[in-house]
Amino acid sequence: MFKSKHVITALIVTPILSLIGYFAADYYISERPQQAKAGESYQLVQLPNCRYASGKCVLKNGNFKVVITGDAEENGGLSLRLESEFALDDVYVSVVPEADTDEAPTQMKSLSDDRKNWQVSMFVPNAIEQSLRLVVTTDGAVYYAESGMPFLNYETSFNKDFRKQE
Repeated sequence: MFKSKHVITALIVTPILSLIGYFAADYYISERPQQAKAGESYQLVQLPNCRYASGKCVLKNGNFKVVITGDAEENGGLSLRLESEFALDDVYVSVVPEADTDEAPTQMKSLSDDRKNWQVSMFVPNAIEQSLRLVVTTDGAVYYAESGMPFLNYETSFNKDFRKQE
């Protein structure tokens, strides 16, 4: 079987051609990144840590990323903090029990002059079972997201808080 020079050539060339075809198809078909335009709205995608007791939720669209952390108390107090790599104009947050429920949004307060850190405190009973809706505006563009809130808990199997090491 491996005595024919045609078979040996095919075994060498086939993987190379498949890799070239894969990257060429990706290059020609993939969508090119575009800069956000003022007046347009863009959805933020929740990363997997939003669905688990990770202590934080990362929402992302391209290179625009916000990180939400929070503390839910048993008496119904909820404190949410938002960090961004970009300066934000406004941040609104709403906590709703179900997806089809509408709730008036609450404006978050900026904690720093560079407008990259935001915080809000509100009363929300059973916050972990609720859904979070977020709207962020920067340079005229609007970014929005909806996520569950199990990330408010921080649990590890090691009984140690690893958040301080980041």
